[in-house]
Amino acid sequence: MANDLTDYAENLIGQHLFRSGTWSKPGTLWIALLTAASAPEAGTITEVSGGSYARAPVACVDGSWTPPSGGNRQFSNAQAITFPTPTGNWGVITHFAIMDASVSGNALVVAPLTSSRQVQSGDVAPSFAVNTLRVTFSGAWSNYLAGAVGDHLLRGTTLAKPTTLYAAIFVGGAELAGNGYARAACPPGDANWSAPAAGNGQFANAVPITWPAPTAAWGTMSDVVLYDAATAGNEWCRCTGMSYAMDPGAPTTLPVGALVATIG
Repeated sequence: MANDLTDYAENLIGQHLFRSGTWSKPGTLWIALLTAASAPEAGTITEVSGGSYARAPVACVDGSWTPPSGGNRQFSNAQAITFPTPTGNWGVITHFAIMDASVSGNALVVAPLTSSRQVQSGDVAPSFAVNTLRVTFSGAWSNYLAGAVGDHLLRGTTLAKPTTLYAAIFVGGAELAGNGYARAACPPGDANWSAPAAGNGQFANAVPITWPAPTAAWGTMSDVVLYDAATAGNEWCRCTGMSYAMDPGAPTTLPVGALVATIG
């Protein structure tokens, strides 16, 4: 599955989750019809203009979007989305975008239509029938976080800005337990997490992350998983291929840049 979020949206999300920024929950979004999307992730798009065209507003409430099922990370429109009746030729519609304003603004989502459609003057008002407009939140984050981000963007539930995140060590597919182990706190903040470069959606630890010294051998770290709680909680994202030995008597520390959380 392709991720439909733009770099602009991914940065908003990452700033909210990992750094000092706050992503306010939108109240209304607008669906735009596009005749081209030369660089979807960068938000480089060509929108229909003229001929009575206008973006279609959609309220960010539960009744507007159906949530994912079976881990597919797809949200789909729960109500028909209808545009004005064209009084001029709109061209061949190839993509749609979700925008944060009725005119101008920023593209948050850009995705191709299942099949392109030519819209001409006098055609019946273009419309997306229920469950035909789909937004996918794929990527390295967990199903839980993809759903929480989608709810914040599209539906009625706000994703609160975290006060602290916790890094958990996994060995052989299971989280460590006992022998002095505890998850390491890694709070959000500009000083603690670096911003992504060149739209790669990657936020990396800007300070070392340190766990308590083992009282007995912990083995070799395989994964680090970020959670929203010191125990139990919800998995946010998983960083694999760590391969750090953890010996008794000395704290286990990940150096700067070793823990990379990818948004989208």
